Amino acid sequence: MRLVSSLRFALLLTLGGCFLDSMGQPPDDSAGGAGGTVSNGGTAQGANAEGGSGAGAACTTAEECGDDPCLVYTCDGTCSEEFAAEGTPCSDTPTSQCDGAGHCLLVLGAPCASNGECASGFCADDVCCDAACDGSCEGCDAAGACTATTAGTDPDGECEGGVCDGSSACAVGTPVSAVRFGTGNGSIEGWVLDVDAMNAPVVGGLFSGTLSFGASDIVADSQDGFVVRLDNNGNVAWTQPLSGSGDQEVTGVAVAPDGSVYVVGWFTGDAQFAGQSFEHDSGFDAFVAKLGDTGQLLWARALSTGDDEGFTGVDIAPDGRVLVIGSFAGSIDTGNGELTSLGDYDVVVAKLDQSNGAPVWIRAFGGPDENRGRDIAPRSDGSIVIGGVTRQDLSFGNAGTLDEDGSEGAFVAVLDSDGTPQFADLLGGSEDQVAWSVAVGSDDGFALAGMLRGTVMFGTTSLPSGGGDDAFVAVYGETFDRLWAKRFGDGGPQEAWGVAFDPNGNVVVSGDNAGGADFGGGNLQTAGDDDIFVAKFTADGTHLWSHHFGDSSSQVNRALRTGPDGQPWITGSFTGTLDFGTGTTFTNNNGRDLYLAELMP
Repeated sequence: MRLVSSLRFALLLTLGGCFLDSMGQPPDDSAGGAGGTVSNGGTAQGANAEGGSGAGAACTTAEECGDDPCLVYTCDGTCSEEFAAEGTPCSDTPTSQCDGAGHCLLVLGAPCASNGECASGFCADDVCCDAACDGSCEGCDAAGACTATTAGTDPDGECEGGVCDGSSACAVGTPVSAVRFGTGNGSIEGWVLDVDAMNAPVVGGLFSGTLSFGASDIVADSQDGFVVRLDNNGNVAWTQPLSGSGDQEVTGVAVAPDGSVYVVGWFTGDAQFAGQSFEHDSGFDAFVAKLGDTGQLLWARALSTGDDEGFTGVDIAPDGRVLVIGSFAGSIDTGNGELTSLGDYDVVVAKLDQSNGAPVWIRAFGGPDENRGRDIAPRSDGSIVIGGVTRQDLSFGNAGTLDEDGSEGAFVAVLDSDGTPQFADLLGGSEDQVAWSVAVGSDDGFALAGMLRGTVMFGTTSLPSGGGDDAFVAVYGETFDRLWAKRFGDGGPQEAWGVAFDPNGNVVVSGDNAGGADFGGGNLQTAGDDDIFVAKFTADGTHLWSHHFGDSSSQVNRALRTGPDGQPWITGSFTGTLDFGTGTTFTNNNGRDLYLAELMP
């Protein structure tokens, strides 16, 4: 044995560190240099180990060259080294791996104390994380994934009175700005609202007495309408009144991407709007107009050939065409033929050319009694959501007939881009229900809001009234499935006038209530007459926040929209004192004054 050992040693010296294997052959070249040896430094606890001769040193085996677990050593008479492959274990536990650049670092989910220990470069919540995860309402889980805090909670107290919204942001809902308009001579009421891509609002409504939005006053002949555009700081950009010998009102506004504004409403005598004269026919007549971005008239059309007509909602289709909804009685000349109502009033829906207001199509939906359209909103595929109220047998063709028993029922329907019904649903019962507002989310789900009395079934969900008029919201999925619905109120009157989605699919509802209402965050009790309420829910109906504003006098809400970042805007009117907590308290002097407020998301 000693002779063999001596011989092997002599050969080793003679061959310059090379040796033969037990079969008399050189070792496999594939693992190292020609005739050399290869070694990984093995495993080490924690940081890279130190030791060995190092690159360039003379060696007989690779093990002599070093023991860093994230380097691969080769001996070919002299030591050489290269980085171990990314993912190579470098400790006795699976929490450390080589990064492919010679560093032994901790994997996602491993306990850590600093960013430099982690392969990801992020140590958050004492574990290696896949992101910095240092924003509000987010945290790193045990697997090392940065995740949003559960909606409706605030475990770290980051939201200062609000809660997390489930999308790594705080949902607070506190007002950030508010303005009021009123002269003390008459009343001015905000009824409709839209917000453009720059978060600048447009408001429409009605007034009596004197209207003042800045440089000059406008005196109403009786009850007149108006449109006012403001910048996102609340400064008036321009105003257009709707005046005439009878009563008139602006009942819908929509801002196009190019800054133009579509306006709808009604009038009961010869009327003028932005330089355009409308000749009154009979009863209520409807109109639609387009204003430029500085308030100049681009075109206007009146619908005044029936007994009564009125448009109550307007929006813009994905192709830029104009969508309007309302109701009519008698017969109307559409320009493409005559439509005759089946009962007292029928729902009318139209798509108009944006360049001149010419009808692309007009559809009527009715039954033997009174049916009225209230609001309209487009979906991304060009289909259209409408909502309103029906008294009896409202027919939507192949989508079905909504059979109400003579009291008022709230309806929602979806039409395709050509106006053909695809879906219809009724929230009805033995007492009255009304839908005032519809909205469409980014996923093409949609929502309906309004007032209910008695008990209403939403699929298998029972919505019993608290004793009087209650506010409600109902939410549907993209494929028309019923998702969730809620009612709010006690024995006093409550009504939801607005509903909107934010970019994350959360649902905002606004309205007014007299008495108490619990939206999920505790009872909001009014001081006397109506107060304004705004509430926000996640996409699955979890309460995020709710607020109310008002004193013992009357403060009412009439419209809601969300801005580009999900900030709710509300408008309506008030008497008494109104304080949104923005540093300015508004006091009404006479009649009713208009308010406009923006809230945090």
